[in-house]
Amino acid sequence: MNIFWLKYRGSRIALRGGETVVGRSPYCSVVINSRRVSRQHCALKVNGEALILSDLGSANGTWVNGEAISGPTHLRDGDLIELGDESLEVQVNQPLPPREAPATEKDLPIYFMESEDDAEQTTVTQAQTSSIALIESLVANGSSANSPTRHFGKVQRAVEKYLGGKLRVESSTPQLELTRLRRSIEATQRLDDSAEANAWRERVLAELRDSGAASPVR
Repeated sequence: MNIFWLKYRGSRIALRGGETVVGRSPYCSVVINSRRVSRQHCALKVNGEALILSDLGSANGTWVNGEAISGPTHLRDGDLIELGDESLEVQVNQPLPPREAPATEKDLPIYFMESEDDAEQTTVTQAQTSSIALIESLVANGSSANSPTRHFGKVQRAVEKYLGGKLRVESSTPQLELTRLRRSIEATQRLDDSAEANAWRERVLAELRDSGAASPVR
């Protein structure tokens, strides 16, 4: 089975099954801070042994190896995806450098975030669902937020949407996702340390402990 990666500015992002949306919106799986990149610029889909790239109606188009794509495009090892002034290299089945390890609970995804002011203009439709990647990206963006308390509200809503609005964890939720979710919730304390926010955190973290989420990795 092929293993696909995106290399961007020296970092590698693993592409798992399903669709990965790349763009400027904080609700994308991979967020790139560039005004020439559309909010939802392109999508990469792992389809069996193939990696397929599609443009999502971006303003400046999606290019592969210097040529604009006009429809779903199969990617190969070494292909360069160009979005505005940014480029991402496709890597297929390349071994990890010695200092890198396979994905574990210690791993966190890499995000390239836009400014808080720009993120404020983004709205979420009913068709968009929260994911662990979204929650982690929102938390990562919190350090530069103009209003940390208001930004905490965004994270809170994303967590509640991920948990179905009832703050309950499904028994089928993968253990790694539970651990990543717990870490993100704990990190929101730097955004809002009020009694109300702490009560919410304690409630959700208690549910994660009851569901078997792993303890913090030290």
